[in-house]
Amino acid sequence: MKTLFHLLIAASVLSGCVESSVLNSSYNLGKVRHIAVVPFDVPSEDARGAEDLFAKHLLEQGFQVVERSRLDAVMKEASLSYDGILSPDTTKKLGQILGVDALLIGEVTSFVPQRKNVVVVENKTMTQEPVFQPVRQQQPDGSYTVVNQIVGQNVRREKTQTPQTFVIDAQVGVVAKLVDVETGELIWVGSDDEEAVTPLLAMDSAASSLVKKLRKGWEASLKKKPATPR
Repeated sequence: MKTLFHLLIAASVLSGCVESSVLNSSYNLGKVRHIAVVPFDVPSEDARGAEDLFAKHLLEQGFQVVERSRLDAVMKEASLSYDGILSPDTTKKLGQILGVDALLIGEVTSFVPQRKNVVVVENKTMTQEPVFQPVRQQQPDGSYTVVNQIVGQNVRREKTQTPQTFVIDAQVGVVAKLVDVETGELIWVGSDDEEAVTPLLAMDSAASSLVKKLRKGWEASLKKKPATPR
């Protein structure tokens, strides 16, 4: 799965796709009515959950999405593995059983949790203290008195070190694509990198951004064609 996934992404880059969201302009979007969201490849267990966030945002944008538990049940019952999800036989079988037209498949390409960084800041201070010296001064009546007179300054310089803690936001990178279950044709591919106070918020922001771009491109494409997704 990963090999084909990376080949498809590389193909989109080599073909000149520099946008973070690219829709296949030659594909008939009217064919797609139901979408199944497949568990994303992740770099660690902590990075799981992107598929559920994409399903949520797809529903918010008006797409019809197959319930995740139903997808898992069908995969188990048919003895299918998510590792081979992009094989033509598997995608066609899923399309027939679930009644879906496309699969949303993706990968969490980077996942850096929120972290703290401690920096030691050096502070420099300087204090000046006057130096007094007693001096005899004659008074108007001819008597003498002793007064303290400033004759200089003592300068003291000090250095102190203070630790300061900076919180660095979590960083998440996501790549997703929509694939036709019958032909394996790439319908759409998108990528995004987000930062937020937690990995979940960063991932949710990436999913929201990409699905909005998908919907925007979808609507623009369908303006040229009569069919619309349901």
